[in-house]
Order: sequence, then structure tokens, then C-alpha cells
Amino acid sequence: MDVSGHFITRRVGATSARELLFEFAFLGTKRGADGEDRRCLIRDSDLCPLFPVTAVQDGNAANTRTPTTAADRAAVVQAIEDEIYDWGCQKHVEFVGKEVRHETYELRVYISPNLEDGQGEVIYKFMPFGEIHRLFWIGKSGLVYLEDTPAQGFGPERPAPKTVFMDDDEIWKDKRDWVKATFVIQYHPE
Repeated sequence: MDVSGHFITRRVGATSARELLFEFAFLGTKRGADGEDRRCLIRDSDLCPLFPVTAVQDGNAANTRTPTTAADRAAVVQAIEDEIYDWGCQKHVEFVGKEVRHETYELRVYISPNLEDGQGEVIYKFMPFGEIHRLFWIGKSGLVYLEDTPAQGFGPERPAPKTVFMDDDEIWKDKRDWVKATFVIQYHPE
């Protein structure tokens, strides 16, 4: 497997007002067995134990909570659609989406109503994996990064698990309270 790209970091929490926790990840492209290049985000735990979660001092540590905007939601939807196409999963939506045109399906996505330090949560159906719960964060450029990678299968031990491994009541509550949006997947994107 050939991999190219660059390392990125993401703020994941704070243990005190002066200490922030960052997580390292690798953002790039991966050449699959079929010879196709796919964009990917590889977490530090998938890279090597030599890249642990690292504490960094910051005198301006403050959690900021902001509502998700229409632009944020559009960027999340775009990231989801891009990943589905990148992984070649667009032909797996016919049984979970509403057909709006021939070979074009609309699917529901639930987006957390607030961002905490630029990070939010999303629930959607990513077939053939199933319905998943993922974290996302928005970069300064407005680009959305989805937590974890489909290569790991969204198991119960992953940071982005299938919802079948989560508490039903919590998932139902999130779906009721979060912002509802849709995304459209075509078998043959233009």
C-alpha cells in the first residue's frame, strides 16, 4: 500500500486551563489494491504507537461552543458525499435511501447543533458499513475532516462506531434533537 500526504493535529480536550491535548493524524491519499487513489485520514493509533496523544501548553485555553451554521452543515454533507464516492460505495444506498431520480438517492444525516472548539458529531448511513456515529472537525479553511477511516470498519472499539454498538436511547435522542439534513448520492456522479 502506497501512502502520501501530511500530518495534521486536532485539539481533543484539555486537562487544565493551560494544557490542551492534541491528536496527531495523517491526512493524505492511499493507493488501494485496485490501483485507485483514495483520500484518507489515519489516526495516530493506526500509524504507530510512537505518535501518542500529546499535551501542549497554551495560555489561551478556553472551550468555545458555537452553533453549527448552514455553511458548516453543507461542508459536513460534502465531506460525507466525497468519502462515499472515494470509497466506491455509491451503489450500496438503494435500500436505505429515498430514490429521488433514477439511480439517485437521498439519505438523512443528523448533525450536532453545536460545535465545541470546531468539533461536532454526525450520524448517517454509510453503506455497506451501516449507520455510524462520527466526530468531525472543521479546519480554518472550512474543510471538514471526518474522524476515523472506513478501512477499519467502524467497529465498537473504534472512535467512530456503528450505531448498533451504541445506546439506543442516546441515538434516538440525538436524532430527535440534532439538525436534520440530507445528502444525495448518485450511482454515476457527473
